[in-house]
Amino acid sequence: SDNFSPVVYPNPFSESFKIEFDAQTYSKTDIIIENLLGQLVCRKTLNVVPGRQTLSFSYEELGGNGNTFIYRIITDGGSVKSGIILHR
Repeated sequence: SDNFSPVVYPNPFSESFKIEFDAQTYSKTDIIIENLLGQLVCRKTLNVVPGRQTLSFSYEELGGNGNTFIYRIITDGGSVKSGIILHR
């Protein structure tokens, strides 16, 4: 199973944050951010290469409201990790 070793920083964030994770293979990867109601607030899709990935998000990209979000990293293999992102 993939070990993404995801890191979100800064967390909590004010204006923007980054999600870092490890990719094991060449694959299409979706980063999905939802609010606590499970509603999609932002999605970014990227073609990753093996190694450490970094993706930036701004509060505006999340719709500019809410203070707690859930992120998921989804690869072609269906692997999912999730974690909490806090807005201060």
